[in-house]
Amino acid sequence: MFPIRPVVIGCIVALMTVEMAGSVVVSRLSGVVDNPANGPTISGPVAFDFNQYNHLADAFLSGKVSLDLPVSAVLSDMENPYDTSARAQELSQAGEYYYLDYAFYNGHYYSYFGALPALVAFVPFKLLTGRDLRTDQVVLALGVIFICAFNALLYCLAKRYRQDVSLGLFALSSVSFFVASGLLYLVFLPQIYSVPILSGLIVVFLGLSCWISAERLDGDHGGFKKSYLILGSFLIALSLGCRPQYVLVSLLAFPIFWNAIFRERLFFSKKGVGNTASVIAPFILVAIPVMLYNGMRFESVFDFGAAYNLTGSDMTSRGIDLSRSLPALFQYLVQPLSICARYPYVFGVDMAVDFQGYWFYEPYLGGLLPIAPFLLVGLACIPPVFSKSKQGQKAAIIFSLIVASVILFADFQIASITMRYFSDFSWLLILLVFGVLLQTPGFVEGKGVIFRITVALIGLTILLGFWILLSPDRYGALVSTCPSVFYGVAQMLCLV
Repeated sequence: MFPIRPVVIGCIVALMTVEMAGSVVVSRLSGVVDNPANGPTISGPVAFDFNQYNHLADAFLSGKVSLDLPVSAVLSDMENPYDTSARAQELSQAGEYYYLDYAFYNGHYYSYFGALPALVAFVPFKLLTGRDLRTDQVVLALGVIFICAFNALLYCLAKRYRQDVSLGLFALSSVSFFVASGLLYLVFLPQIYSVPILSGLIVVFLGLSCWISAERLDGDHGGFKKSYLILGSFLIALSLGCRPQYVLVSLLAFPIFWNAIFRERLFFSKKGVGNTASVIAPFILVAIPVMLYNGMRFESVFDFGAAYNLTGSDMTSRGIDLSRSLPALFQYLVQPLSICARYPYVFGVDMAVDFQGYWFYEPYLGGLLPIAPFLLVGLACIPPVFSKSKQGQKAAIIFSLIVASVILFADFQIASITMRYFSDFSWLLILLVFGVLLQTPGFVEGKGVIFRITVALIGLTILLGFWILLSPDRYGALVSTCPSVFYGVAQMLCLV
């Protein structure tokens, strides 16, 4: 299937077109439009301003790294401006406000979101037009590019490792990725929070595609196309300028180049010095300006500023608490859906925990595995497949689980519980699951109980992925933002 043929490319393009159309429709459903001309929305001591990337673009064009936003004198004089309750109380008494989800340090506002989207999109747009760029339009564009990027990654994986995969199986994996990767959540509420996540994943997917495509099957010139190695590393390193934890994906270089590293010695050896430099040098090249940018803002090259975020908890004192781990893992992975017999049948779940401390969460509908149940089949197949796999395949399973686990751990320890963060690790589990299933007897041929169960659960995943958009217990709930769709679906059900 996967040698390049017009019919194959045409089918994949058609599939991507359908996925893009779906993301466009979903992004327009909630009606969320961030018009920079409207300015911030003030509610008591809180200013809601999702125009942060345009403020950052203004700062860059003015030769600064701090944002030109009014700073409350009360906020500046507070001993601990990150104390949520004290901040709200003192600013309310003074009739002043602070900007929610902006970093605040030494009397200035900063953006703790990665700067790359500002440099690539918001600054050029402002230079060309003199106007601010709407964030919701950027999210929509990034959603379309995201679809191109993950399909490119799936294509490169199939072409390199499993050319016996049928077009139907490719479509199955692509649709699963589209629904279960968190993309629908990100485009449904097209605000600033989606921008660094989508940007970071795009460069990661494209970078991994370059690495996977880098090996020369004829073995010439050290066995690798160095331009692919360099470009792949550069793209993955750019995630430092979007969502820094994604740079951990660089660890996947070990399973991708496993034989070249440990058998052929084409890396980390005298004859492999060119390959090694091609992979490592781009990370250094990208890290230097990112670290300088950190130092200019927060006086430490290793500080990305998340701790100074003015949000719903004091991030400076949050720290690492292992007692958070079990309840957080339960909620992120296995929290059941809250279902009842009243339309739209799926509602927000009970997020109560026994953890003795501050537990911050956003509107939540359930864990990843109940929402994407097909993942359970692949995860259950890991032990028998692992025992029969080659060393490189075992490494791919282990490293995928390690990277996904570390990113998930960082999410719930440093930040909070939110379905938005499914995108950080779900894609790794999707790739892992399909990699394992493709090694399960009969799956590639479309035969066997495991194949039939997987297809049925993917169908359920698709249904759940779109149905939970109707839940009233989420940001941008359609019952308020687009009641014609919400009640229109209810009316259709009554007619069935």
